Amino acid sequence: MHFKIIRALVESASSKTQVIVESHGYNEDIILQQHATWGCVWIPARKKGSLPQLPHIDVLDFEEVTSPSHDKPWLTDCTASIMGWHEASNDPLLLSIDDWRKQLD
Repeated sequence: MHFKIIRALVESASSKTQVIVESHGYNEDIILQQHATWGCVWIPARKKGSLPQLPHIDVLDFEEVTSPSHDKPWLTDCTASIMGWHEASNDPLLLSIDDWRKQLD
């Protein structure tokens, strides 16, 4: 999980921050990403040496993306079949970068 403070407003009674929150994970079925923006209200520490309190968090924005498991491809290159190319073709567009590098050397 990753937090990034993008805005802060400091007042005497309380302070406010806006925080970007990013989280991700996966299991055998899915990959999950979450992105959110939180509005946080902070109350200053009451005693010297104590920590401020966070009594309120508003979710200002939230996005969640899921996809198939990490061992399943997201994209498959179908260029050759769409273009009607065959692996045995002499079409120069089918050459790899290594093939082109050999020709330029």
